Amino acid sequence: PDWQAQGLAMKAVTFAPGEPVSIPFPKGHTCVYAAYAWKTDSLDALPDEALLSPWKTYDLTGQADLSDENTTDGPVTAAVFYRKPMYEGTHAIHNVCEARRYIDVSNKEAVAAFLENTYRPYVEKLAGAGRIEAIFTDEPSYMGAYINLGLFPQSTRDAFDETMEFLPSVNWGADVANRFASTWGYDLKSRIYCLFTGHGEEAMAVRQQFYSVLSDLYEQSFFAQISDFCARYDLPFSGHVLLEDDIRYHPVFEGNFFSLLRHMHIPGIDMLHGLPERIRADAFTPKLVSSVAHTYSRPHVMSEISAHAQGGKVTPEQFYGTMTTQYVLGVDVFTAYFGRNLLDVPEYARYNHAVGRIDRILGGGRHMAETAVYYPIETIQADTIPHGDEQIYSWMYKNPLAGACWESVRDTMNALLDHQIDFDFLDAEALEKARYG
Repeated sequence: PDWQAQGLAMKAVTFAPGEPVSIPFPKGHTCVYAAYAWKTDSLDALPDEALLSPWKTYDLTGQADLSDENTTDGPVTAAVFYRKPMYEGTHAIHNVCEARRYIDVSNKEAVAAFLENTYRPYVEKLAGAGRIEAIFTDEPSYMGAYINLGLFPQSTRDAFDETMEFLPSVNWGADVANRFASTWGYDLKSRIYCLFTGHGEEAMAVRQQFYSVLSDLYEQSFFAQISDFCARYDLPFSGHVLLEDDIRYHPVFEGNFFSLLRHMHIPGIDMLHGLPERIRADAFTPKLVSSVAHTYSRPHVMSEISAHAQGGKVTPEQFYGTMTTQYVLGVDVFTAYFGRNLLDVPEYARYNHAVGRIDRILGGGRHMAETAVYYPIETIQADTIPHGDEQIYSWMYKNPLAGACWESVRDTMNALLDHQIDFDFLDAEALEKARYG
């Protein structure tokens, strides 16, 4: 239980003058992490100077209720922050496979146990079976957001409580607070409310620092550890992560794609569309992941492809076009789920020969691009604020700076592609290491 995905939730309530301040401990949560109060009717309206100086700090532990009285002549807003398992309302429940509790991907011990009870049995069972092209992991992620509410898988491994209150939440983990303090030199608890509110420079800096720590922990605990394990057995590490297609998802579910996917020997993507024009519209996904591959000299990029969004109903021409469009965008290995009956045998043979010829001509070359586009993950991290009990699909649109940044990235990418100018995305570390000429 200590190794399951973790979250930190906030419950904020405003009280009138003379009104008792009472916030009961919410069902299903673990313990109080911190509690504060401000002389305001809205935390969202506070400037940094006021937000960073709460009127009152409460000393609560365990599963305590908050009890006080508003003795001021104006409104008071109290906020309590709670540790909790991230299960109810998350992708761990609302996916197409199985409702099952998920590990804390920032916890090295949890990932080490996952390696021992999942990866190692495959290694032992397949020993001597011949060359294995890759070992695939599907959609690993943090669980720190509500998503796909109303969708339930056919199987439930771990029971869940549908009456649990959905408070605004962020990711947490076994070592987040310690790593934050050692990295940034101050106690995160003293600024924990900045993860949920605040639009000034200092509040935004706290969020950027917080999400960078989450990304670092995820990289070292999950991606680097699995990559090292696979390399010891000459098993290429591959797969794809959750929700690559919009940078506004990245801080919450993943982190910096460059830091994470550089540990995959064959980094990959998911492409649920079987229409070439939809793949062109979603070019950010293959361009980003192929950019990571180019930056870190990974020879291949894998795509898990299907026509899931079209119910599997695409023409042979569209089927072929999905491959060639992705090839242009940097993908060269295809894990296909189109179904064996989509084409007849002669058509499948023609398709395989066509893709094989493309790969024969273009495979093994070195990608050369004279243009770079910055991957602005820091700006997105700084403006990532969860709103209420909403799904991430809704609340990410309420963060205006992140939205403007994403539109700028997407428009720049599309303008370059429309003019047939090839490019790679680069993050800060890649730029720091770059050499001209």
